[in-house]
Amino acid sequence: MPQLKRANNHSSLQKEEGMGKDILKILGLSALAVIVAVFAYDCGSSSGGGGTSGPTVSLTFSPTSGTIDAVNQNSMFYENIATSIGKTAGTIDPSSIQISISPALSFTTTVGIAGGKFAGYVDIVPTGFLAAGTAYIVTTQFKTTISGKIYPLTQSSSFTTVTTVGTPATPGSSFFINITGVLQPSTLAQVLAGGLPNIAISIITETTAINNADADGSMIMYGGAAASNTLPTDIQPAGFTLPLVTQYRGQYFKSAGSVILDVSSLHIPLQTFDLSGTFNAAGGIDNGTLYAVLHCTDTQCSNLGTTAGPIVASYIDSNMNMAVLGTFTGTANALPAQGWIGASDVTDTTLVNGAGPMSTATLEVTTTASGPLTTTATLSFIILAQTDSNNMLSIAADGQGSLAFTGTGPGGSPYTVTITYPLVTPDTGVPFTTSARTPYTAYYLFGLSPSLTTQFTP
Repeated sequence: MPQLKRANNHSSLQKEEGMGKDILKILGLSALAVIVAVFAYDCGSSSGGGGTSGPTVSLTFSPTSGTIDAVNQNSMFYENIATSIGKTAGTIDPSSIQISISPALSFTTTVGIAGGKFAGYVDIVPTGFLAAGTAYIVTTQFKTTISGKIYPLTQSSSFTTVTTVGTPATPGSSFFINITGVLQPSTLAQVLAGGLPNIAISIITETTAINNADADGSMIMYGGAAASNTLPTDIQPAGFTLPLVTQYRGQYFKSAGSVILDVSSLHIPLQTFDLSGTFNAAGGIDNGTLYAVLHCTDTQCSNLGTTAGPIVASYIDSNMNMAVLGTFTGTANALPAQGWIGASDVTDTTLVNGAGPMSTATLEVTTTASGPLTTTATLSFIILAQTDSNNMLSIAADGQGSLAFTGTGPGGSPYTVTITYPLVTPDTGVPFTTSARTPYTAYYLFGLSPSLTTQFTP
C-alpha cells in the first residue's frame, strides 16, 4: 500500500540559469505535436573539417493538454529529438542538452536514458504555473555526432497558454486517482500494467491571500488505497499524504511530493511524485499527468526483482535516476463526508503534547440522536496543518483514530463519541510534538472526505 515520504530528489539533470531558474523538464501527453526540421551549419567536429550541409533535426514538442496554441497553465511537456544526414542517424550527447524558456520561468528537466545512451526525449516540468495568455519560446541546444563529426545545434519551438483560469476548486473535493498509462520509459508499462493500485485522494482547499504570485490557494492531498472505482466502501486509508504542498489556480492544480508504491510485491520508492490536472464540474479530474523520479541506489535496484530490476537499471542515468511519465484519471468519491455528525451536534477538539513524546488530537462529538454510531466503513483520520509565510498549507502531522463511546443513554438523551488520534510527522513517521504559539488547523477525514475543521494555538 502506498506510503508517503517527503520528496528529496527532483530531477536527474538540474542546473540553474540566472535567478535560480532550474533547467527544464519537458513531460507531456498531448495528441498534438509540432515537428520542426532544421538544417544547421556544420560548426566543426572532433575529426576536423566542416561543410555547408548540416544534419536534419526532427524535434517533436508536445504539451500535456490542449493544443500547441492553447496550453493549460499547469502543463508539463516533453520533446523528442533525433538527427540524421541522409540515411545516417546521429547520436546525441545527453550531457550537452541545455534548454531555456522565454519569458523566464522556473522549471526542471530530465534527459531520458536507455542503456546508458540518450533515449530520444527530454522531459520539461515547470515548477509553478504558467502565465495566462502568454507565448513561450523553448530553445534547445545540444551536440550530435554523425559519421565522426560533431555538430552543435540549436532548435526553437513555441506555444501559447490559455487566457482563462476557470472557477476555483471547491473545498472538500474527494476523488480516486487511477493511473491509466506509463509512457516513459515505455517498457516499464509492461511490468506495471494492471499492477498499480487505485489511490483514493481527498482534497482540502484553502483560498488565502497568497504572497506567491504563482497560486490562488493551496491544497492538502490525503490518500489511501482502493480496490476499485466503485462506491468506496473498500477504501483502506494507508496513512500517507501526497503531497505536502499543492497549489491551485482556478480549476488547475500542481502538486509535489513523494510516495512508495507497492506494485506486485515490489516496493517502488518514487522520491519525486508530481501530479497535475484540471478539476471538472463532475468533481473529478481531467488531463491528469503523473511525473515521478526513482533515485535508484544499488540496494533499491536489487530489491526490485528479476523482472523490474533489469528494466530500471537500463533507464537510470549517471546520477542513478530514472524518470517516469504517465497519465491518470480522477473520479469523484461519493462517500458522504459527515453522515454521522449533525448540524446540531456539539463538537470539541483538544490538542495535547503527551508523554513519550507522543502528541494526540481528540475530537468529541456530543449529540442528541437516538443512537450512537456503531459501525464505520473506513476508519477516520486527522490532518494537522499549518500555514507558512506565503500562506501555503503544509502538513505538520497526521494520525488514524479509533471510535470510543464515552457516554450513552436512552434514545434521545445526549451521548458523546470520542476519537483520539495519535499524531506522527508524515514524512518521517516519528511521534509529533506541537510547537508553542504555533497555530494549527485540524482537518478530519471520514471515508477520505474532509469534514469539521478546527483552528487552535497550543
